[in-house]
Amino acid sequence: MSIIVNTLTHENFESIQNLINNGNNRVEDFVMKRHWCFVGLLSGLMLSSSAKADPKGELVKAIVDQCKLPKEKAESLATPGRTGTTVQFTVCASSPIDVGEGCKVTCKKQGSNIGG
Repeated sequence: MSIIVNTLTHENFESIQNLINNGNNRVEDFVMKRHWCFVGLLSGLMLSSSAKADPKGELVKAIVDQCKLPKEKAESLATPGRTGTTVQFTVCASSPIDVGEGCKVTCKKQGSNIGG
């Protein structure tokens, strides 16, 4: 027993404490890395969702640009619902789309815009 006590000097005790502290630092580093990964992922999701345009807004802009109608009239022509002009414009199954009032809007198919 005296051999064990003699070998546990102050220097050995400090090295044991350093090993324990380094282990704690590794845990803290791991937790902080996970925290920052989560923050980065959340920020990326928020940016990507805000970058997408409003489908109704896109249709209103197309009606104003292509048919030269006032914005208020274009908003009334951008109808909601499964069979509405907004969905038809977004899906773009056929082009041009008759939105009413003698206005036909040309849309761009989603599949034709691969890679850009």
